[in-house]
Amino acid sequence: MEKKSNKGLICLVVILVLALLGTVGYILYDKGVIKLGKDETVEKTEVNDEAEEKSVPKELGDELIQEIDEIYNINFSKYYSSSIDSISNQDLLVFGELYVRKQKNITFGDDLSGKDIKELVSSYFDRDVKHEDIICRVDNNALYKYDSSSDVYKLVTEGHGHGGMGDTIYGSKTYYIDGKVVNNTVVLNTKIIYGQYIRIGQSTWGPTTNYYSSYEDSKNRTNSIIERESGNYYELTNEDYQSVKDKLPTTTFVFEKKNDNYVLKKVEVK
Repeated sequence: MEKKSNKGLICLVVILVLALLGTVGYILYDKGVIKLGKDETVEKTEVNDEAEEKSVPKELGDELIQEIDEIYNINFSKYYSSSIDSISNQDLLVFGELYVRKQKNITFGDDLSGKDIKELVSSYFDRDVKHEDIICRVDNNALYKYDSSSDVYKLVTEGHGHGGMGDTIYGSKTYYIDGKVVNNTVVLNTKIIYGQYIRIGQSTWGPTTNYYSSYEDSKNRTNSIIERESGNYYELTNEDYQSVKDKLPTTTFVFEKKNDNYVLKKVEVK
């Protein structure tokens, strides 16, 4: 009986040892290293779930390019070469005032809701603007006074009646090169031909006949890349773009989807 007990004990020990070795082997494998010989090792490659990258759907790409032309280029292209993070609170408020009136068909002079301005700005930039008086770009006096008790902007009519962004570019056109969608982020690589620079109260309004490769050149009226003698507004053609595209830097726009809306997160010019 004693021999049988010893044999049973030995068998139990062997089983436990094998189980322990199996567990240790699995742990070593799971950690990434298994010894195959004296010097040879095999490393386990961990596969991370990478974000799925897709091409930009045409409808979405067309929509964002239109937004770049009609919103960002006109009002904020002076920030492209630096950073859109440096857009001033005043520029955001003036933009909000202009486009709230435009979208809601509000007559210039009527009161504006502070909430509407905040919501509009955040739908384009994901920025939380600080409410303050909106300053006239011509005489540097208050154009709209903000009443915090009612969350309303009221037009100051005495002494002036100027409005507008101040620095604007008209007649620019954005050309799509390529892009990608990664999760909720859309990246668009583009080339932009810049139109006519206008400074409220200083520049003369007129048809755009000269075009430039940068905001700075348009502002300084130097280094034009397309010139037209006509006194009428000239609309850029694809032939124009093909003739100058190699002179244009690549401008990359990064949008992020938030609450079913795409907000601009970054612009980079190379």
